[in-house]
Amino acid sequence: MQDLADFRKEIDRLDYEILRSVVARLRLCEEIAILKRDSGVPMMQPERVAEVKNSRAASGEKLGVDPAFTIRLFETIIAEACRIEDRLMAAEEPRK
Repeated sequence: MQDLADFRKEIDRLDYEILRSVVARLRLCEEIAILKRDSGVPMMQPERVAEVKNSRAASGEKLGVDPAFTIRLFETIIAEACRIEDRLMAAEEPRK
């Protein structure tokens, strides 16, 4: 039987995995920002943002997660991705 410390260790491990996944996602967003900048594509893609939030909410709901929570979670992740993209897109001239 597990005790409270064991459960907390497992939560800590899962939290670390969540962070690793978020960092990997944000690193991809950095690459996307550079590609957008170099290709002259606008940073903000409202239809893509809506698609991501709706898709993730549906996936979360299938897993038993409240869609409103999933949307809030991805709004936070998307906001950080946009902050990173803004910074990178303004940083340098497009590559030739």
